[in-house]
Amino acid sequence: MYNKTFAGIDYFRFIAAFFVIAIHISPLSVLSEGIDYLITYCIGRIAVPFFFMTTGYFVLARYILILKNDKYFLKFYKRYGISELFMVNYRHDFIRKEFMP
Repeated sequence: MYNKTFAGIDYFRFIAAFFVIAIHISPLSVLSEGIDYLITYCIGRIAVPFFFMTTGYFVLARYILILKNDKYFLKFYKRYGISELFMVNYRHDFIRKEFMP
């Protein structure tokens, strides 16, 4: 598989990381509540969906390649199914002990 870089996406990821930080700390609220609201809660809210979309785009390509290899796919989901059975049992025991009289 070749290594391809996307400079525009990388630059915007850098900017979006600052928007995510701004969402949590409201840096411009000292200057003006209106400007802080506009930048942080209107414009800055595109950062999280952007990260979801780019992660989906880059990660999905790898999983499509994995799905082509059926042996790996079946082995992965067999392990996943077994681990999920243990987790269902654990969650059931936890709920029963914590929330049931």
